[in-house]
Amino acid sequence: PDKKLNLLHMNPGAIGKHGLHNVRTMLRFEIDRKKIQNLEVIEFNRK
Repeated sequence: PDKKLNLLHMNPGAIGKHGLHNVRTMLRFEIDRKKIQNLEVIEFNRK
């Protein structure tokens, strides 16, 4: 967490179809007031 700017950075990786990645990734989560919950990392194999 960035306490100075009062934010949280989350880097899911890359979901695009272009590039050198073997696995595409994304994040799915819920925000309830100030709480992040049900965080999932979803991976897609490159085809």
